[in-house]
Amino acid sequence: MPSITKIAITCLLATTLTACDGTWETDNVSKPAPSGTTASQTTTPAPAAQVAKTPDQIVLHKGDVSQNYTIIKDVKVTVNKTTAFHPAPTVAAVEKKLREAAAEIGGDAVTFVTITDVRVSALSWGTRKGTGKVVKFDN
Repeated sequence: MPSITKIAITCLLATTLTACDGTWETDNVSKPAPSGTTASQTTTPAPAAQVAKTPDQIVLHKGDVSQNYTIIKDVKVTVNKTTAFHPAPTVAAVEKKLREAAAEIGGDAVTFVTITDVRVSALSWGTRKGTGKVVKFDN
């Protein structure tokens, strides 16, 4: 009878682990200010004439670009696998997170993009990091 209990616990544990999403992510992009903050505590929004880009419109560059630009912010993102049983984070997942971070702060592109190989970290069995400079092109 104890073997049935062990099988049931194993099945329950496996079901719980497979129900989790395969990755979790972090970035250094500031989140929206909580309600009740004053205008001096928040960042200045982009002028109304400029339309914010969507993540799929953000261009990633491994180096510099020839077009004139203003650096908005250095960005760092991390994509982690949830458990040892999930697949390792992909380069595409890090690129997606970089694009989302750039779009969130009003950038046109990310320059000097670097993406690490997968490594074990203190909080994850598989971590891949991406860094770059979010830029706004001068018009």
